[in-house]
Amino acid sequence: MILTALRGDHSLDSFPFTLMNSKDTPHIWKGLGSPYNFLFNAKARQPIETSWFKNGRGIVGHGRLATVGSISLENAHPFQEDDITLVHNGNISSGVDDFKDKDTVVDSHALTKAINELGVAEL
Repeated sequence: MILTALRGDHSLDSFPFTLMNSKDTPHIWKGLGSPYNFLFNAKARQPIETSWFKNGRGIVGHGRLATVGSISLENAHPFQEDDITLVHNGNISSGVDDFKDKDTVVDSHALTKAINELGVAEL
């Protein structure tokens, strides 16, 4: 996550992942600002230190430079829709507009909704 600060420090997130057949929904931590805020924030690190290393197989970290939508926790990655959890870099220029609404302005969130509703093969 420290290296992603080179792209920008608008928001960051992390979550653990388990085996592919796990039915557990990952616990997501989202924050605004630099990854350094995360490193020096004991409350933010607490899930990692207490349970993620015990239950997860790894940790995904992501930093966002806002290109669409405001800098907010709602627009920070990852996005979850049912059993789909997605982080994504870049913009999606077509194919997800039907999944945008007043609560879904970021294309990656719309992509998460589309995958959840249609499945990957249909996109």
